[in-house]
Amino acid sequence: MFDRQLNRVFRALANTNSRWIIERLAEGDVTVTELAEAFAISFRGVLDHVQVLERCGLVRTSKERGTRTCQLDPDTLLAVEKWMRQTLWRSRRDRLGSLPQDWHWRSPPERPEGL
Repeated sequence: MFDRQLNRVFRALANTNSRWIIERLAEGDVTVTELAEAFAISFRGVLDHVQVLERCGLVRTSKERGTRTCQLDPDTLLAVEKWMRQTLWRSRRDRLGSLPQDWHWRSPPERPEGL
């Protein structure tokens, strides 16, 4: 995933309304009108959020007979998840390399009976 697209995704996900739209789309496809009816913002406001999500690749839309339907694009979410996992594991692996060479794993002490 390119840095520019990753930046767009995180910028879009920083907005509460956009995250709500993503959560709703995870349940299934929905029209912009249906999103606006369930939202406390205008149709135009919802459409603006959908367009931001579409530009960063999180959402796809299609228009048929004047109705715009939104669909989650899981490929972008999976790419972000993969990037996050790789980044976190790389960080953890680097920290493990800083352990002292003479450090050894020890078993926990045995518990006394009755505890």
